[in-house]
Amino acid sequence: MADSNLADTLNEIDLCIRAGRLADGRSKLRAISPKAVAKNLRAQYARLSWRLGIAELGLRALSRAVREDRQASPEERAEYAACLNSIGSTQEAHTLLLDEESPCAWTSLYEAFTQISMWDYSGAGQTLERLLETPNLMAELPSYNRLVARVNRLACLIVDENWDRATTEWNELHRVVSKENHTRLLANLQELRLQLLYGTKQFKKARTLIEKGSNLEGPERLHSLKWSTLIETASDKSAGPEPLIALKDQALREQRWEMVRDLETRLALHFKNPLFLKRVLYATPWPKYRTRLLAQFAQPVELTETFDYRFLPEEHELKLSGARNRGNWYEVSLSSGRIARDLTLKEGFLSYRTMRALTADLYRSHSVGSLFGTLFPNEHYNPFSSPGRVHHAIGNLRDELTDAGTPLTIEHLHGRYRLSTAKPTILHLPLSVATGKTGLKVEKLAWKFGAQQFQVSDAASALALNEKAAQRLLKDAVESGYVARTGSGKATRYQITSSQTGLEHAG
Repeated sequence: MADSNLADTLNEIDLCIRAGRLADGRSKLRAISPKAVAKNLRAQYARLSWRLGIAELGLRALSRAVREDRQASPEERAEYAACLNSIGSTQEAHTLLLDEESPCAWTSLYEAFTQISMWDYSGAGQTLERLLETPNLMAELPSYNRLVARVNRLACLIVDENWDRATTEWNELHRVVSKENHTRLLANLQELRLQLLYGTKQFKKARTLIEKGSNLEGPERLHSLKWSTLIETASDKSAGPEPLIALKDQALREQRWEMVRDLETRLALHFKNPLFLKRVLYATPWPKYRTRLLAQFAQPVELTETFDYRFLPEEHELKLSGARNRGNWYEVSLSSGRIARDLTLKEGFLSYRTMRALTADLYRSHSVGSLFGTLFPNEHYNPFSSPGRVHHAIGNLRDELTDAGTPLTIEHLHGRYRLSTAKPTILHLPLSVATGKTGLKVEKLAWKFGAQQFQVSDAASALALNEKAAQRLLKDAVESGYVARTGSGKATRYQITSSQTGLEHAG
């Protein structure tokens, strides 16, 4: 295909995305081989790929230039990072953007996207603020992407509960987006409007907005039901948790995992329920999310090294089976290699790391990219070889779970993986999300010392190691970002970082 024809096709695909015709866009982009894309069109091709949810195409188009030849432009490196973020390799994407020596507007925009993916909305808002206030960078972005930046900043304002500014920004954005008739952005603004009305307790206006979409079908129907249930619960002081619990069960049956997380979070906060709070804390891996949730709960919560998470085939099966006696539950421990009575996995080895990776987030299914980033944190994702390594790791663990006669299995759906169980199971979940040998040892230090500083001798005593072994461990831990080091010589002190404990340190 000639470059001019390919450029026209890519522009057509862009219009499909803006109009919400994603299936048409995917069909057109899949018909273009990554190898056939000329250098001057690679960044645009990659941008379209991640926007359409087929980021592997963009990674294949750019991987050689970014990771091998190192001849990629700043825009191409930014698009490669956006593709990584889209497949779940968020930390690698974030690092690539932060290491950019010649940042462009796309670098800043996608840095904010990675921060949002890690639930760092405050940081993302600051990144977007700097971008929007820098005229020469904003001039690099097409008008549509400037609106995208503003819509994402609006989302950050709402999460940070900056209601007055968010209301002003929403009104202005809605006027512009409606005039230009950007279908996808209008849908985003509709969702943000509901969040804004709910947060400012304008329930009557929220009900009116929901009623306009009362004839929705498919996934949108449950989304509308979620908001109407939340609003009725919040506006009725005598309302109990039953409607939200029933909605959560329905979302679970329909495999709307993120909605389940959201509803359990709201159950925890609205009804001050510590059980739901701990379920979300221990089954969610993002430190920023956990820290924000604890701050919003605004009551003392005792966090233990592990939490007994009830993991069910389906929520209603607990009621049907009557399996309320703990003796009827299968038990799985994730804090040591002794996973269950019939299964032992060597700590730090691949199957153990895979098990920890799958249980770090029990709400969403795991993409190949996210699993690779967790299993091999010091390696770059390779679109040609990395998927095979992840599939191999999953296959090995699946065989071990089956051979040991456990009720656990690993589901594979639409290219993503999720742990499931055939009978009621108690997962003893650690708060830490570490999987490697160093991280697992530092995990023990985290519970011993918390945010307090400690010396090599303290670590050696806590781990039953000699001081030379403890020193090697701490050196690796510092390089991996698990531990911060200050001072020198006899004044050297160490402190656990939030990446290990799964929480942001106060102060």
